[in-house]
Amino acid sequence: MEQLAVKIAELLDITLEAAIELYPVLRGQYIWYVIFGNVITFGMVALVLSLCIFLIVGFLYSLGKKDAYSESDKKTVETFRKITKTALVVMISCVVIVLLANALRMVTATDIHLLMRLL
Repeated sequence: MEQLAVKIAELLDITLEAAIELYPVLRGQYIWYVIFGNVITFGMVALVLSLCIFLIVGFLYSLGKKDAYSESDKKTVETFRKITKTALVVMISCVVIVLLANALRMVTATDIHLLMRLL
């Protein structure tokens, strides 16, 4: 921990005692930074997967809608429509989650962002 405090003191041009006092704050902010980074990553992966599902099932829905003559075909098309709507809702939710997590990451880890810019 002392080596890290020395690096922080050199980077911020403060005394070693001030760096030791600052360390718990930076550690707490870094934890939030990592947590929200993981949420952003999960949201982006879910967004890409739901986009793929939306495109594939939406394409199948548009093809099946033209050729739905029997009752079973109509049920299949209705299932495709429900899956497409669900994928769209998931995509919108993922975008909101990613934007919110990014904003919270900036608010909860301001010192970490400053240090990242300085490095």
